[in-house]
Amino acid sequence: MPARDEPSLAGKLLLAQDAERTRIARELHSGVGQQIAAVSLIASNLKRRLATPGDEPIPEFALIHMKLSEIARELQNLSRQLHPAVVEHSGIVAGLESLTKLRGLEFEAQGEFDQLTLDAALGLYRVAEGALRNVTGPASVRLRGLGDGVELDISGAIGDALELSIIRERAKLAGAEIEIRSGPKGGIRLVLRGNAKQSE
Repeated sequence: MPARDEPSLAGKLLLAQDAERTRIARELHSGVGQQIAAVSLIASNLKRRLATPGDEPIPEFALIHMKLSEIARELQNLSRQLHPAVVEHSGIVAGLESLTKLRGLEFEAQGEFDQLTLDAALGLYRVAEGALRNVTGPASVRLRGLGDGVELDISGAIGDALELSIIRERAKLAGAEIEIRSGPKGGIRLVLRGNAKQSE
């Protein structure tokens, strides 16, 4: 595979942004998430120590646990938005399934994608994420294996010019071919070739 050109300034900024998002997501998960779990355990222990046989349950403890559960869920959602760990652990198909399910959109995958590198899979996910965040009207996502690569096709008009420029930059970083369709039934088609894992 030929060497890629040096990333542009915009590309370097995107790479730095992605690295920082990954770092923050991991800190939220392993740091703040564990602190919330510790507070929940302390509250449970305190509830047992204060409990007296025959007394009514203290309602504030139930409220504390409910609020802690809500915070944990919001933290998990924020961490997922910052860094799609599902792509890292389960692959691009699982990542796109999760992304489209959250938005109630149609998703179709055909072919094998196990040999796709993690960087390539994350790049595809980020393109889909940005496109779907700014799509107007009905949309759908299709992923197709090409043998020597992969094709990502997203239908739906993307009205944000800034997001389109970011998508173009991400395609350039990945060394992918990109086609952007205009009009109410527009969308993008991205073809990524030669991004298979090296045989061990």
